[in-house]
Amino acid sequence: MSDHPATTGASWLVPLADLSMILFVVTGAALAQQAAPAVRPREEDGRPTGFVQTVPVAMLADTPGAPPLARWLAGHAGDATGLVTIEGHFAAAADRPQIEARVNTLATEARAAGVEPRVVLEPGAASQVVTVFAYDRDPQLARDLLENAQR
Repeated sequence: MSDHPATTGASWLVPLADLSMILFVVTGAALAQQAAPAVRPREEDGRPTGFVQTVPVAMLADTPGAPPLARWLAGHAGDATGLVTIEGHFAAAADRPQIEARVNTLATEARAAGVEPRVVLEPGAASQVVTVFAYDRDPQLARDLLENAQR
C-alpha cells in the first residue's frame, strides 16, 4: 500500500498544464489579430506603404468623454520600444478635411507631450480617429536579431 491512488500516474499533469497554457496564449493571440486586424495604409498614389501594425497594447478613440491625449500618452507611451500611431479614417471624401485636421491637432498635442507619432490618414468603413500604442517601432530590429541568432 505504498502507492496512494491520488499520486499514482500523476506525472502527466505537468505536461498537460504546459500544453494548456500554450494553447491559451496561441488562441488569445489569434483572437487579438481578428479583433484588431493589421492596418495597411497607402501612399498618396495608392500604393501600400508596407506598414503593418503589430501587437497593439492600448487604443484611445477620439470620442467625447475620452481622456486628454497627453494624459493617455503619459500612461502608455513611455516605453521607447513602442510607437504611437494616430490613425484617421474617413468613410466619405467629404469627411477627409475634418478627419485630417483632427489627426494633425492630435499629432501636435503628442509632440508637445514629447512623443513623435506616426500619422496615418486613409479611407475606412467609418469616419473616426484612433490613437494606438503598439510594439512595432523598428521592423529591422527583428530581422537583425534573427540574423545575429543564426550566426
